[in-house]
Amino acid sequence: MSAVQYKITDLNHWTEEALTEFALTETQKAESEIQDWLVSYLSELLDIRAEQIEMHDSFASYGLDSSAAVCMVSDLGNWLNRNLDAELIYKHTTIESLARWLATGAER
Repeated sequence: MSAVQYKITDLNHWTEEALTEFALTETQKAESEIQDWLVSYLSELLDIRAEQIEMHDSFASYGLDSSAAVCMVSDLGNWLNRNLDAELIYKHTTIESLARWLATGAER
């Protein structure tokens, strides 16, 4: 039995609850990684300490103008290996909202 077949067979023995928990854990990890990337990016761009950046504050509150926002979304898309619409930042105006949407495709 190949490793792939073993993994698929192994998943057949997982309960629905365990599979949901596994999926949520993987989503949370991706969301936190995206948040970390955004914080690091803003910290470097704005020359401020990462600890000064709040997940709930809007990008505009940090003085991010439209050209910087477009560049950030482009760089983020490159990092994620995804084609992101530059207008995404106007719908998801905080690190928390943007990271959540990118990780899950849904707002909570």
